[in-house]
Amino acid sequence: MTLAQFAEATADTCGMSDAESVLIIKRSISRRVRMLYDSQLWRDALVLVTKTASAAELVMPAAIERVVAVRWDSQMIYPVDAGVLFQYDAQIFDRTGQPMLYSDLTPVALGVLPTAAEQICGVSTSSADVDLPLLLRGEDSAGAEQAETVLLNGTSAASCSQVFLLVTTAAKAITAGTVTIRGLTSGTLFQTLWPEESERKHPRIRLHEAPSDATKSLLILGKRRFRPMTSDLDTPLLRGLDNAILSYARADEWKRQRQYTKSSAEAQEAGAQVQIALSLEKDQGAAIARIVPWEDGNDQLALDGYAFSGKGSW
Repeated sequence: MTLAQFAEATADTCGMSDAESVLIIKRSISRRVRMLYDSQLWRDALVLVTKTASAAELVMPAAIERVVAVRWDSQMIYPVDAGVLFQYDAQIFDRTGQPMLYSDLTPVALGVLPTAAEQICGVSTSSADVDLPLLLRGEDSAGAEQAETVLLNGTSAASCSQVFLLVTTAAKAITAGTVTIRGLTSGTLFQTLWPEESERKHPRIRLHEAPSDATKSLLILGKRRFRPMTSDLDTPLLRGLDNAILSYARADEWKRQRQYTKSSAEAQEAGAQVQIALSLEKDQGAAIARIVPWEDGNDQLALDGYAFSGKGSW
């Protein structure tokens, strides 16, 4: 279903078909779709991306919102906490060789990192985007925190006075056009923000050890970046969730009308529909079943709801 069809069905059921109510319903639907997207590692959300391992620290491509797994050349590399590495092998941060591990770093707001500290500017594709704020926050080459808000000037560049080497936040208001963020001196394209997009965060990882061969590539399995439903013709990326989205939308609309009993019933129905979607995801598609035992803390081994004593044989 499209966003317009979701909104129409919800408005008809709840008896609120005026333009303002339909607009509120559409916003509610978009938020609920995001909530459902974040709730699971859905198969439809997975994406494979190849990136050259040219340095120890790497910014993930725009398609990836979260890193799930990484392979370097033909070798799987595994996530590790950077603090653990400092305790057990601090010198690994200085070595080069074949990466075996990776750790997460602070996400950044630019898809391409500046190679040197410079001023940054923003420009829109629409002349209507005038006097709209663009916030930049990050660090300069000395590691000092910098923050500045500049006002967009339509299709003309609006530049900041501070210099940045690392940008952790680049946030804008909702705009009519697409906003690009570039280096004022270098002209390098650092980021592109869609009209409905306030900001974007790129995951960043550090490889351990730093790759000695900078020509080889990483194969990255990631969770695809979510794009909100804003156009009437937008449809959810995830399959099998239409009924859950409709139930959540009705629950929100009944709550807005202070019909709390109806809202609660719809919320329960939405939860049931999510379980059906999970069944479609896990039980009604190609999959390999696994039995994973775990210890329940009382010297018992739990398996599929049954407990087995760790002291005897089974």
